[in-house]
Amino acid sequence: RGRHRDSLTWSTMVFTVFRQFLLKEKLPHGKIEVIASYGTRVMLGTHEGAILVYEVTPMTDPDTGETDYKASPKDCRSNFSEKKKAINQLVPLPELDLLLTLVDGAILQHKLSTLTFKSTVKGLKGCSVFTVKKEANQYVLAAATGKKRIGIFPYMASEGEFTFRREYPVQEQPKVIAWCGKHVCIGFSKEYHLLDVSTPQGTDTELFPTGRYKTPLMLTLDDNNELLLAKENMGITLSAEGKPTRRYGTQWAEVPQQLAYVAPYVVALYPNFLEVRNPYMKEDLCQTIALKTAEKLSYPLFTNADTHSMQESHKNMLFVTTNNNSLFLLAFVPFGKQIEELYQVNEFGVAQQLCNQINKGGSGDIIGKDTVQDISLRYGYFLFKSKKWVEAMANFKDSKVDPRIVISLYPDLLPKYVHDNWFVPNNIKKKIPADLQNPQQLLAEGHAKTDALDAIIDFLRAHRKAPDAADTSTDSGPDMSDAGMIAASVDTALLKAFIVTKEDVAKEFVGVPNRCVVEDCEKALKLDHKWEELILFYQQKGHHRRALLVLHKLGQDQDSERGGGFSRMTFGGVKYTIEYIQRLNNAHNPQQPLYADLIMEFSPWVLKAVHYTTSLKMFLPLTAADITPGQTPLLGLPLQPALVRNGRPDTTLKPTDVVEHLKNTLPKDIDIRIYFLEIMVHKHKCTEPELHEELILLHLEKVHALHGQPGAKEEAKQVGETLKKFLRESNGYRPERMLRHFLDSNFQIKELYELRAILLSRIDQHKQALNIYAHKMADHKKAVAYCHEHYNPARTETRDIFFTLFEIYLNPLEKDKGDSPKIEEALDLITQHFSRIDALKALKLIPTNTDVSLLSNWISSVLKHNSLQRRNLQIQKNLLKTENRQTREKWVVERNKCVTIDGNTKCTVCNKKIGGAVFSRFPNNAVVHITARCSDAYEATWNKTKAKQ
Repeated sequence: RGRHRDSLTWSTMVFTVFRQFLLKEKLPHGKIEVIASYGTRVMLGTHEGAILVYEVTPMTDPDTGETDYKASPKDCRSNFSEKKKAINQLVPLPELDLLLTLVDGAILQHKLSTLTFKSTVKGLKGCSVFTVKKEANQYVLAAATGKKRIGIFPYMASEGEFTFRREYPVQEQPKVIAWCGKHVCIGFSKEYHLLDVSTPQGTDTELFPTGRYKTPLMLTLDDNNELLLAKENMGITLSAEGKPTRRYGTQWAEVPQQLAYVAPYVVALYPNFLEVRNPYMKEDLCQTIALKTAEKLSYPLFTNADTHSMQESHKNMLFVTTNNNSLFLLAFVPFGKQIEELYQVNEFGVAQQLCNQINKGGSGDIIGKDTVQDISLRYGYFLFKSKKWVEAMANFKDSKVDPRIVISLYPDLLPKYVHDNWFVPNNIKKKIPADLQNPQQLLAEGHAKTDALDAIIDFLRAHRKAPDAADTSTDSGPDMSDAGMIAASVDTALLKAFIVTKEDVAKEFVGVPNRCVVEDCEKALKLDHKWEELILFYQQKGHHRRALLVLHKLGQDQDSERGGGFSRMTFGGVKYTIEYIQRLNNAHNPQQPLYADLIMEFSPWVLKAVHYTTSLKMFLPLTAADITPGQTPLLGLPLQPALVRNGRPDTTLKPTDVVEHLKNTLPKDIDIRIYFLEIMVHKHKCTEPELHEELILLHLEKVHALHGQPGAKEEAKQVGETLKKFLRESNGYRPERMLRHFLDSNFQIKELYELRAILLSRIDQHKQALNIYAHKMADHKKAVAYCHEHYNPARTETRDIFFTLFEIYLNPLEKDKGDSPKIEEALDLITQHFSRIDALKALKLIPTNTDVSLLSNWISSVLKHNSLQRRNLQIQKNLLKTENRQTREKWVVERNKCVTIDGNTKCTVCNKKIGGAVFSRFPNNAVVHITARCSDAYEATWNKTKAKQ
């Protein structure tokens, strides 16, 4: 950005903020001292006291369409000031039709429309500088008087002029002043001060020195809320309270002669050029305008806090005069054209900052949202082309562009069905640089692809909306709506990016509801050997058959050099298949009948591949005890215990169906069915009769299978004991149905008779059960133990069970099958258990030819027992008589007690006098009314006291 000072006009810029036009040459009436403008008019005050007024109008060339400006004279007052004294300041106030001028230390008030004199501001002598502000529709003038004071003069509409209110002393005569909020900033020759004029006392705050050149310059920025103060060639911005507002200042090329502000730009005047800078940007130089012998710059010494300066910028015109009295116009280029020019030189970042700054500073969107978004989009393409991936995505996000347009910059990220059915709109396509039409080469260099994928992840996450279950369904085919294609594109691209850059996140992502396109993601996961993620993806999408097919293949080919985690795990795909089928079995859903078919189809190869203690987990319901807190399942999905309904866990496959499936798959393996049923009955407390009965029959079948096998005697005995214990303890089977499987004709093993006896006992067929113990098994001890087990004098069926056994011994039920009476066992029974057998009934059954000597012990025991029982009853009778007599005596004593009721006797409960009312007396002589309220209440208290005693 070199400067050629010798040329008459030259310009170096990033973009054009102002356009320069020559309006007049060799203006009359002496050297120009001050310039002011309002609307389309410019006013110039000369050293000889003249005022020149020109009307500036634009003219458009019909051939070229270019705009030029013409200055037409409107008024010229050569003798505006008395004695042709120099005009030092001009402040036009169009709303008041008032013109303020500073001439010879006095502020004159003229009518703006006619330039006729009205009055002089009173209370001012020796004024060196003044400034005006408008805030809350109130005009206030601040002026530096010759007495080293700052005077405040509000405008009084009733009087039509500014009148004195108060003044504040200062240390020396100010060189320049400016309003900022409720403060007046003062520039002395050596330093800046900030004076608070909101109170009568005022507060003077020293800011910082002006620098070695002792030339204070200041501007009010941002609608009366911010100041720009010059310190040599550095501009420092401060708030209305004097605090710095930016970390860096505005660096000028030299020390400026004058400053002007057209939001958001600051214009600095030098002898041969002007600089246009934006103090809100770090790279703040926007334009340099050459103008040889430039001398004066227009800037109103008036601050309007009631309007937004950013919205008024396009109306502002700056005027510059040179030392040869030529007048130049600096016409403000509209913001839209400035931004368009920035497009052409690829300064998208500057354009974006400018848009944000303009809209932030106005009361609305001065630059339309479409324009702002268009800048972000173009800037995003430019940054993407420059491989600044993160910054590019940030701009794409701000542009609100269709995510598919950004995704299409990445080869293979866009789903195939979207690629085939959607095209980039032409208005967007025109903005894509030619070398980005085919970005494969750009992303193929070094780590560019990985870095670019990393960057797009945040962009995609910002555009992703969490789907519900209906959104993730793939049964109805791809969603061809715009919203559906965008959602599918975002989720599919996200997963593909995760596969390359964030493997752990990819595993988490496929396990939650998503709108990924199955075919595209399936291909990407297989290509990268992400088998675990692929299974999770299938599971989430409900493609269970595909998942189980992959697991089956992995289980059969677990020694192959496949990628992913399966080949490194024990059992490979087997272990994962077990958990997957277990999950399907425990996710019982009446709307998913295919689950049962899948379990039946894919479980056989697992059953044949590993021991049943491992493989049967597929069919077992999960309980809360099976799930360890914090446990991470193999497939990374949460485990849920199965619900229990109607006495069994509510799984997809009923336990009875599992047993049938095991029988069909492994018909010769009884143990696998026994193992499964034992777990369902004992651990999961299944009460279905079919399960209990099937377990009984399988145990019985195994006993028969082991009988006679060499070396299997102990195992057969163990199985028989297990079956016997189960028949005794289980309440789930139906004994009457089981009896037909335990007929005498089926028994080749003597020990199995007892099993029938147990079944008979369940249906109160004690006579037949005892017949088995007494004659079939000939086990007197077990027969007696049976009687002890079932004896219950309160039940009709079992109160005479010992007599029943006695009867069975003497009269076998199956004499025709060789059973004979057992006199010895019968006599031993009545001798040992005479107290539980009716002696008279027993005597009637004893054969008449029985030797009396064999009965002597029994008869002796019976007589002793009866005698002792009679003696005990007599003692009990006498005790009861004595107790009854004592109770009657105590009753008589209590009854004979008396209580005296007089006029002062009160109820213990309600504390009212008894008088002639009916009353109750308690054993402790407490007297209460016999009403429910008193008598019942005290009785309850008395009973509690008595119980404690």
